[in-house]
Amino acid sequence: MPEHPSTGPADLPNGGGVTKSELRSRQRQVRASVSAAERAERDSARTSLLLGLLDNLGRPEHLAVALYLSRAGEPDTIALARTLWARGTRLLVPAPGELAHPWTVPAWALYSEPLAAGPRGIPVAPGPTLEADALREADVIILPGLAGATDGTRLGTGGGWYDQALQHASPGAALWLLLDDADVLGHVPHEAHDIGVQRIITPSRCIECAGSR
Repeated sequence: MPEHPSTGPADLPNGGGVTKSELRSRQRQVRASVSAAERAERDSARTSLLLGLLDNLGRPEHLAVALYLSRAGEPDTIALARTLWARGTRLLVPAPGELAHPWTVPAWALYSEPLAAGPRGIPVAPGPTLEADALREADVIILPGLAGATDGTRLGTGGGWYDQALQHASPGAALWLLLDDADVLGHVPHEAHDIGVQRIITPSRCIECAGSR
């Protein structure tokens, strides 16, 4: 499995000197420039890498994984979710609706199919809705983000949903961030309440982060 390689300024452009808002805007522009064909190739490679990493943790039916359901332009998790579900892994996914309306209070659903269109273009599962503390059962939490740094700092999309949700995670849960290689920066602005990740998974590598959580 790819591990954290040596990196330098050419590999990890510096995200310093900008605000979170400015960096989000910049990263969204970077992602928007990726063609559909290139996006599909990256998603396939990252999903294969993720499945290998999860296989190393034990039998799929003994794992509980929380993951976001990706919308257009985000690192894909739909293929991953369908594969894990078919293998018997217990999957928790963000849930909109009464417990989370208007998508500010964390709530979860057990993954099942068919998926439906939800708020802000986010797919939703028809499984039963669970309270925020259901996240405590997850062994691995797979997070979205717009950028990350090798110290484990994560730049989210700005809604604050995961900042609240992660307060309910088990202290032993592994936090993994899915990015493209261009989203891995030398520095990402952060605040004291931001929770770091242990791993960043891109289409080409798994980066073991230092100083996270």
